[in-house]
Amino acid sequence: MVKSLHTDELIMLCKKNNQQAQFELYNRYCNAMYNTALPILQDTVLAEEATQEGFIIAFRKLDQYQQTNSFGGWLKKIVVRKSYEYYHQKHKMVLLTEDQISKQTEEETTVPNNDRKLLLEKALLQLKPKDRLLIKLFYLEGYDHKELSSILNISYANCRTRVSRAKNKLTKLLTI
Repeated sequence: MVKSLHTDELIMLCKKNNQQAQFELYNRYCNAMYNTALPILQDTVLAEEATQEGFIIAFRKLDQYQQTNSFGGWLKKIVVRKSYEYYHQKHKMVLLTEDQISKQTEEETTVPNNDRKLLLEKALLQLKPKDRLLIKLFYLEGYDHKELSSILNISYANCRTRVSRAKNKLTKLLTI
């Protein structure tokens, strides 16, 4: 029975296309991967799709997985990359101009000064989508500059600069 097997044993069976092992590995990690994709995409359907696609990619590339790293961490990077792709595609289709974003935030109800979470969410909405994603991945998900530069396919220096600029914009929005 595959339920009692260790993750490394499941992976070995998955490499042999054992469907029960694949199903068990999926069941062990699907909720965590969905919870990784959802904050990035903010859309339950897209988060489910990104999670599914992430698993498909992982099963195809299991030979590239090195057991020196945790499987969950390796899988999470795949799901984050896939989520970023979906995020990027989604925002190419629905581009809001700066004026539309400003108008939207002006029309929102006034947030009480003592509610920091709502203030932060409102400030994040005023950032450009790419900056908002960078802030979330760096500060909320805990990715470092090296991981982000790999996910976003940009240089390390460019990543540091973009995170710093996004942080400065957010800081200005929160101090107004």
